[in-house]
Amino acid sequence: MKGRKKLAEQTGISEQQWLDWANNAECMRIKGMGSGKMKLLRRVGVTTAGELAHRNPAKLAEAMAAANEKYRLVRVSLTEKSVSALVAGARKLPRKITY
Repeated sequence: MKGRKKLAEQTGISEQQWLDWANNAECMRIKGMGSGKMKLLRRVGVTTAGELAHRNPAKLAEAMAAANEKYRLVRVSLTEKSVSALVAGARKLPRKITY
């Protein structure tokens, strides 16, 4: 938190923007996560690895597939199995961000 505040003061970029970037970077540490999948997760309301770790893979896969139909962000099919792997990865991921 102190680091984001200092960065915000030094750069003029808001603390919230720094936090968003940090959350994206943390999610990108999950095996199989790419920028398209990260964008889809954000479209369905998942913005942190911690949130992803608590999601139901079947429901999340449905929501992500629907969002992909609308926004066309990834070419691969979003199966329950592939989304389960992302959720499992999020559960194992050591957290690096403090809030």
